Amino acid sequence: MRLRDWLGTAFVTALLTAVPSTWGSTPATVLLVIAAVCGVGIVIDVFVHRRRPQPAFERKTKECGDERGTTTDWVETRRGTDANVTPEPLRLKVDIPPTVPVITDERVYCEKSAGEIWALYDGRTELQGSEFVKQYREQWIRQPGTVVNVAESQMTIRADESSRTIVMFFDPEWRERLLTVSAGARVIGEGQMQKITGNVIYLRHSQFDAE
Repeated sequence: MRLRDWLGTAFVTALLTAVPSTWGSTPATVLLVIAAVCGVGIVIDVFVHRRRPQPAFERKTKECGDERGTTTDWVETRRGTDANVTPEPLRLKVDIPPTVPVITDERVYCEKSAGEIWALYDGRTELQGSEFVKQYREQWIRQPGTVVNVAESQMTIRADESSRTIVMFFDPEWRERLLTVSAGARVIGEGQMQKITGNVIYLRHSQFDAE
C-alpha cells in the first residue's frame, strides 16, 4: 500500500472517531490533529507525485565502421524513474553504400579515330562541338601519327596533314624512352582522352610504340 493510501485511511478513521458529540474533549482534539496532519500529508504526496519526471525514451546515434562511415547504429534505451529498472537497448544496423566510387583498370576504347572526332567540330563553334565530343572524354584512343616535339613527360604528334595535334602526357617511368624519340618519327600513340578541343586532343597515362 502506498503512503497516500495509509494517510487517507488514517484521515478518514480520525474524522469518523472524533464525532461532533465529543468535540472539546481531549481525545477528540487529538484525533482532529491527526486528521489534519494526514490531510496535509496527502496534499504533499499528491504534489510530489505530479512533479516527479515521467519515463522518457532516449535515442542516440553513433557512427561506426570505416572512415567513410558505412554503418550507422541506432541505440534506443528506456530510462525510468526507478533506479532498479534495467535499460532495454534496441540496436538496428543500417548499411549505407560507400560514396567513394570503385576504380577499376578496365579501359573503354573510343570507336572513332582522332580525325573523326575532330570532324564533329566542322561547321560548328567550339562550344557547339564540345557538346558532340564530351561523350568521348575519359575514353581511350590508339592513334598513329608523326612526332612534332618531345618535352619533359610530354609528346606532341600530328595525326594527319592538318595542323591538328595530339598532346600526350606520360607517367615518370616513360622518361627514358622519350629521350630516344626524334622529331619526324612515326609512332602509334595511346592514352586516355582528358580534354578535346577543335584542334587538340589531350591524353593522359599515355604510351607509344614505333609504327
